[in-house]
Amino acid sequence: TQTVAIVVAEPLYQTAKTLPVFARDVLEHEQGFKTIVVGEDPNDPSRFDRFDRVKDADVILLSVRRRALQPGEMEVLRDHFEAGKPLVAIRTASHAFDARGKAPPGTEEWKSFDAEVLGGNYHNHHEE
Repeated sequence: TQTVAIVVAEPLYQTAKTLPVFARDVLEHEQGFKTIVVGEDPNDPSRFDRFDRVKDADVILLSVRRRALQPGEMEVLRDHFEAGKPLVAIRTASHAFDARGKAPPGTEEWKSFDAEVLGGNYHNHHEE
């Protein structure tokens, strides 16, 4: 069974509500995937809750906006991509790990993620 890790952290489109339902109803029940949903830590929204579970994924579905990662979390992503494993990036993922210099101390940004991983060229959003 293939495992899909759904990584969610963005306030605009409420994918923290919709993607877990999609995971359960479509990916698990209809398609037979195992899913892991990784979202914000309920005690600290600037962090992910158990990001380490992404290591077990065969594919990552990413819905993240302007977040920095804790030590070790970026390595999990880079290892996934270096292993040639797939990514499905939706909506705000073009600027997923560019916190625009507002990253908490000790965290890591990946400002060139859009160009390096997605092959994109994101510049701005109408609300920014």
